[in-house]
Amino acid sequence: MSKKNKLLLSLICNFLIIVTTIGDISYYFINGGDGNMMVKGVLCLRFFTNLSNILVALCSLVLVIFTINKLKKNKKIPDLVYLLKYIGTVSVSVTFITCVVFLGPIQQINGLGYFSLFKGNVFFLNFFTPLISILSYIILEKNNLKKNTVLYSLLPTIFYGIVYFIMVMITKSWPDFYNFTFGGKYYLAPVSFITMIFATYGIGYALRKLNKK
Repeated sequence: MSKKNKLLLSLICNFLIIVTTIGDISYYFINGGDGNMMVKGVLCLRFFTNLSNILVALCSLVLVIFTINKLKKNKKIPDLVYLLKYIGTVSVSVTFITCVVFLGPIQQINGLGYFSLFKGNVFFLNFFTPLISILSYIILEKNNLKKNTVLYSLLPTIFYGIVYFIMVMITKSWPDFYNFTFGGKYYLAPVSFITMIFATYGIGYALRKLNKK
């Protein structure tokens, strides 16, 4: 595949990410959510799923601007732009893998069904956008990011984990909707936090390796 065709496909993928994210987040303010996130309005912003999708959409917007500039004027896309897309992609990958490996089985046990995580507008948030982000990054958006950039991909998970810990454990303003305390076993919360950090690192490492290959 020629470099120009890769740029064009990347442009299309990132545009799809932006459009679907705008549509999905707007849906919360108009109708409320579907699947396992049935809330309305600003409450949708307490979910990492939605925040990670917004993040990757913003990163995709930056990449779209620079990709158009590359196609028109043949100007190099800065490494920082690819770093942003990488961070956003890792974040939605965490969303996708958490749904598949952890939340899906919990939904099954609770009688809601494994695929309740992929119904309605959450199909795009939990599956479509992460998949498009992953494929576009590893296949179409080759770059020369250094090894230590994996550490940057941890920042959204760490920041959200701290906020989640405060809101669930300290202020008790949020319910434990991700069930990271396993039904109120608060002593397990640090284990969940550390596990998510290591899992995020593993995802970030894998995506960087796949991009190189």
